[in-house]
Amino acid sequence: MTLIGGLTAAGAAFVLFFPQWAGGLHGEALFPYMPIALYFLSTGERACRAMFYNCDLSLLRYSFYRNAAGRHFRIRLLRIAALNLAVAAAFGIGSAIVIAAAGRTVWSAELLLPWIYALALSVFFSVHHLFMYYIFQPYSTELNSKNPLYHATNTLVSLVCGISIAVRAAAPAYTAAALLLALAYLGIALVLVPKLGRYTFRVK
Repeated sequence: MTLIGGLTAAGAAFVLFFPQWAGGLHGEALFPYMPIALYFLSTGERACRAMFYNCDLSLLRYSFYRNAAGRHFRIRLLRIAALNLAVAAAFGIGSAIVIAAAGRTVWSAELLLPWIYALALSVFFSVHHLFMYYIFQPYSTELNSKNPLYHATNTLVSLVCGISIAVRAAAPAYTAAALLLALAYLGIALVLVPKLGRYTFRVK
């Protein structure tokens, strides 16, 4: 939140003091950069690491806990999603402030899709990090991460987020894609984790 606040203040100051650069600033201009920004702002990976070292490292030795993977996955997903949705909301407020400082109307239709897009991305990243944790469980008792599939998948997702900077699609296309991916990922996770979690969510 502090980082977003600092970036908001810096962005607003920039467009106020250099208005010649702010003429083309609008909500749709943010879309290519939002996936990579929200990927790195997501709390999912840090939360999963903290859960493993402070809780799961001990409890995963018991079969009753592994068998309940689906239940605590859903509980944790709600918590992580709430944190990431708060980050997305702060990102949306910051974006609105910068765009307003550029002389555009804050409550215009052009800002509705960026808000929806940011919230959809935050849900996607919440599901992604927790799903990867339960399916690959990359952390070992030596307090490091050894699963190559986990690293490969995260690298692929970060690359796709980076590639979005070079893609110039329409705002509705970005938003629809994010919503569909988030809902599909959520559905897959809610089906697979209860079935596979008892086998994949374990101490390595």
